[in-house]
Amino acid sequence: MKSGKNQRNLSNKIRSFDKLYSERLQTVQIENNDACVVVKAHDSENTFVYCDPPYVGARQGHYGGYEQIHFDELLETLSQIKGKFLLSSYQNEELTKYVDKMGWYQKRIKLNLGSSNLKGTTKTEILIANYPIE
Repeated sequence: MKSGKNQRNLSNKIRSFDKLYSERLQTVQIENNDACVVVKAHDSENTFVYCDPPYVGARQGHYGGYEQIHFDELLETLSQIKGKFLLSSYQNEELTKYVDKMGWYQKRIKLNLGSSNLKGTTKTEILIANYPIE
């Protein structure tokens, strides 16, 4: 059980955290729609878009039905925007073509899959951006 002083410190930290994030999120807009529609509707030089589409060729769960043609449409949309974007994906032949053609930046992240029946299995996720990423 926490003492009164520790509980007050924790409560103060939570309030401070909440205030910082609520201020930061005041101008953030979250939408649930086709990514290409949203990106085109809000594109400007001051717009930042994070795209995490279902991964083509991977188990998609309730996002099933997302196919290569949808991913190709997203890549084409991202190739035309004025704002910045960050896209997460697995390796994909069409993605590689766009990275080369558009001069996009990429960072590979090796992930350890944590499921007990997949122990020791890794997968490489790729972050793609139209600006330098570290």
